[in-house]
Amino acid sequence: MKFSKVVLLIALLLGGAYILLNWSGFDEFLASYSVNRVQGLQDAAEKGDAKAQYNLGLVYDRGVGVKSDESKALKWYRLAAGQGYAEAQYNLGMMYFFGKAVAQDNIKAYRWIVLAADQDLDAAKQAMEELKKKISEPQIATAQAAARAWKQTNNK
Repeated sequence: MKFSKVVLLIALLLGGAYILLNWSGFDEFLASYSVNRVQGLQDAAEKGDAKAQYNLGLVYDRGVGVKSDESKALKWYRLAAGQGYAEAQYNLGMMYFFGKAVAQDNIKAYRWIVLAADQDLDAAKQAMEELKKKISEPQIATAQAAARAWKQTNNK
């Protein structure tokens, strides 16, 4: 009986890690992705299309059809997140959480994840709960205030 409980616990921990590490939307995007779309995404992203910016961020983040480049991924996530694109806000938050192409910053991570969670993104809601366990109440309050200020400034 003890063995099965240990196996179940390990499976749950791995499942949680998979959710945290398997950032929002990538599986669906990858399934429909074509290497020939990179230029089309680039063109649309440069014209300000938030979804294209997010998808281009994914392309560079994962190195699909291009060489992986965290700095370029960060650029495109920031642009899409700045337009209120929930998946980009979540992924930007995760970049801050893991310190990918930026200094690790739990307050900025929490701020962006809160903004995505406020748009009903399930992965962001789950990440928010996990982050609450890792940061202090004053840090949470600071991040929430920053999220509210962002919403007011950006009319979201």
